[in-house]
Amino acid sequence: MNASNILILFSNSPYHEQHYYASAISSCLEQLSYNVTLINTDLDISESALQAAILQLAPDLIFTLGLSGFHLQMLGDDLFLNGAYCPCVHLLTRHPAYDAEYLSQRMNFTMFFYSYFTEYATYIERFFKRVPSVAVLPFYQLPVTDIKSFEDRTIDLYYPSSYIPSEDILSHIKALPEVFANICLNVIQSMQDNTDTYLHKCLADYLDKIHFSLSDNEFNEIMQTMQLVELYVKSLSSEHYIALLLENGYDVTVSGENWNQFLLKSHTNLHIIGEHGLNCYEAVDTMCNSKAILNLQFHKNSGIHPRIISALSSHANCVTNENRQISEIIGFDNIFTFKTDEDFLHQTDLAIHHPFTDMSTPSLSDVLSDIINNI
Repeated sequence: MNASNILILFSNSPYHEQHYYASAISSCLEQLSYNVTLINTDLDISESALQAAILQLAPDLIFTLGLSGFHLQMLGDDLFLNGAYCPCVHLLTRHPAYDAEYLSQRMNFTMFFYSYFTEYATYIERFFKRVPSVAVLPFYQLPVTDIKSFEDRTIDLYYPSSYIPSEDILSHIKALPEVFANICLNVIQSMQDNTDTYLHKCLADYLDKIHFSLSDNEFNEIMQTMQLVELYVKSLSSEHYIALLLENGYDVTVSGENWNQFLLKSHTNLHIIGEHGLNCYEAVDTMCNSKAILNLQFHKNSGIHPRIISALSSHANCVTNENRQISEIIGFDNIFTFKTDEDFLHQTDLAIHHPFTDMSTPSLSDVLSDIINNI
């Protein structure tokens, strides 16, 4: 499509992720000679003022990151846009089931959705048939500056993730109504037995097993309670693999809330920076000073997690659980995958001693240009 004026709408997020990616997209689009305006929809701005600002800007294209269902519905309203052809590109940042209320509503044909994970796109195609277009984002490199040489980096292994003790999450799950608590506990067991199976497939398989039939809307309602299951499985993974590293003498640097509650906090080789969490800009700076980044993304094995993108863009190696798409997308030169505990320790050792290899992968500018040209 021909576009000259592009609007980027983003919302606040705990560690400024949306602001970081909105700024990166804006920088790349400006380098491509587009006129770009950014608006934070969470600032003190009324519905009518936001609508007036958008209409006054008269954008040719809108990018959105992490917006509420209300904002997305407003953008999808033909009456609001006066029937004008103004495509909206939505970058999905979480499981689509958590935005079911919006995704179930009528949309105009100018809405384009992109996800980091194939299973999210497949889920939308299966459960939200009113969504006109959904695709998976290809791998890209962020425009990261101030990159240190591998030899000058002072952090061996960095895990940029907050921590919630698994026992705390489990207590919240058990406090749910009994039927939901039982479903969650059984899905957790299934996910622990099948680490390469998607969350919603574990849920669907369990419901089939107990002969519990649901409509699509009812399934999505139950999926929304699965956020606790996702948190619990993530916490168990963090506890297991961080403990394994510490017990085997590796120095591990973490950032994010609650790591001082970690059960093995007495270990002197666990280094906590930013006890209340680093924002996304600070986390990327830390990646630029790290030899390897740890990424635990079980049950998201058909796409590239943003943490992998940030790590490789910072010229840090990445240790991650086996992902069947990694070899197809970016190969294994700077990615160290594992399946077993023994393999995890071996791959970690390789990652922190293996100098980063330059990659010939698309830039974010290349990906944005392709998105725009294909609309």
